[in-house]
Amino acid sequence: MNSIDTQFATRRNVALQPGTLQAALLDRLTRTLGKNPESATARDIYDALSLAVREELTLRWLTTQRRVANAHVKRVCYFSVEYLPGRTLLNALSSLEDGLLQEARIALRDMGHDLDDIAAQEVEDVLRHIPAVADVAVIGYDLGKAFFPAGNALDKIISVEGFPYRVIGVFEHRKGQLFQNPPAEKQVLVPYQTYRKHHPADDEHFIGAVAAPGKMAEAKDEISAVLRNMRLRR
Repeated sequence: MNSIDTQFATRRNVALQPGTLQAALLDRLTRTLGKNPESATARDIYDALSLAVREELTLRWLTTQRRVANAHVKRVCYFSVEYLPGRTLLNALSSLEDGLLQEARIALRDMGHDLDDIAAQEVEDVLRHIPAVADVAVIGYDLGKAFFPAGNALDKIISVEGFPYRVIGVFEHRKGQLFQNPPAEKQVLVPYQTYRKHHPADDEHFIGAVAAPGKMAEAKDEISAVLRNMRLRR
């Protein structure tokens, strides 16, 4: 029996613990998501690994809740109205048993994937939860250093054409490239609808798109949907 047949034959959830990470990942990938490991995309792998990690963290959280409730102690809670957690997959793996993060790297490498590339899929989820008209921006590496030389640019406020924007990301510095693109290091990217909100009179503008590695087909579909919606609104 191959790995997929084995997963179906056991019909049990494989717990995420040292030594079982690849089995737990394949279990969520096949039984929960219905994906074939041989044709699974980076996004599929991310979803499967995230499910396995979340389930383990949830079980531990429930255990902690029961222990606290049985101890009859007071709790100190912090409430924040802002929900923008950033990347959590690598942090979650690191918070579990020692060596699980390295095991994930090895398991994914054996499957033909890189853990950092898989974790990068999470950025798309974070940005997807930001309102389309939010006054937020992603800035180039040079701008981050110029505006905030003493510290992190994230969550800082910058002014773009007189409008305040909160920085939610900074592009990485492009090291070791033969051909650099200096303007990219100094650019400011804002949501399209945010630009339209501040510049409603502009009727001519250029829309550029860059596909994530291995996501060209999905990018084309998304761009087509955006352009189709724009035509329908006219």
